[in-house]
Parts: sequence; structure tokens; C-alpha cells
Amino acid sequence: MDPRFEPPSVERLDLAKLLERPAAEPLRRVPVQRTSSLMPVVLVVLVAAAGIGGWQLYASRRAASVDAAAADAASVSGASLDAPDGDGAQVLLMISTTPKDAVIFVDDVRATVNPMSVPRSDRPVQVRVEASGWEPREVAVEADRSRRVEVALQRSRR
Repeated sequence: MDPRFEPPSVERLDLAKLLERPAAEPLRRVPVQRTSSLMPVVLVVLVAAAGIGGWQLYASRRAASVDAAAADAASVSGASLDAPDGDGAQVLLMISTTPKDAVIFVDDVRATVNPMSVPRSDRPVQVRVEASGWEPREVAVEADRSRRVEVALQRSRR
């Protein structure tokens, strides 16, 4: 047999020698760096959730501020669009327009608040809505009670 291919010799230890050896040092944990393919997905989901939550918060606060502004305008005039009118001499008109930035005139007087308070009357008031790049439109609105009116303009054909 060739000595290169022989198994290494085995050293035999007796129990006395084993007991004399110092205790083995405990193994230390070596931190393992793991790269996860899920980390970018988790980050994208967290960012998307934060964005959606932020948008919902913004939208709910904006709706609340619009409702508060309408309630403030109604409280100034002493009427409510949702309640039946009392014996007061005023009614509220809430005019919704397309486009949103249109200018509103009631009986040729520019409206500065919306909803607006107008005298209760058996005759209709003339509501004119104008916006740059849009055809103006005029509608007759009954002023016998508070109401909501939607006025949609058509784009100019210039």
C-alpha cells in the first residue's frame, strides 16, 4: 500500500489527559447578513399605504371644510338648505357650477358667497353663470324656498 492513501493515525487520549485540558471557549455567534427579496416589496406596500392614507385624510378634511363653509354661510343668513324654511323673508340658493371657478350673478349682482341669501319671492330670480372659455348661461330659479341648483356651462366654440 502506498502511504499517501492511508488514513491518518488516530491519537488515543486517556481520560486523565482529557480532564486536565482547559474548558473549551463557547462559540460566538457571527451575524449572518441575509438579503431578502421581500424587502423592496414591503417598502413599496408601506409607501403606498401611507400615500393612500394621506390622500384619504386630505379628502376628508377638505370635505369637512367645504361643509363647514356652507354651514357658516347658512348660519350668517339664518337659514338652512336642508331644513324647511320658516316665515323669514330670506331663502338660500346653493349654486353648483361647471366649471367650478365660474362667476355667479343673481339678478345682475355678483354673488360673493355660496350659498347666497335672497329675498323670498313668488317671482323667480335670474341666475347668470360666466367663465372664461365657456358660453354664459342664465336660468330662472324660483325663490319661494331654499334650494340647490346645478348650472353646467358649455365650452366656447371659438
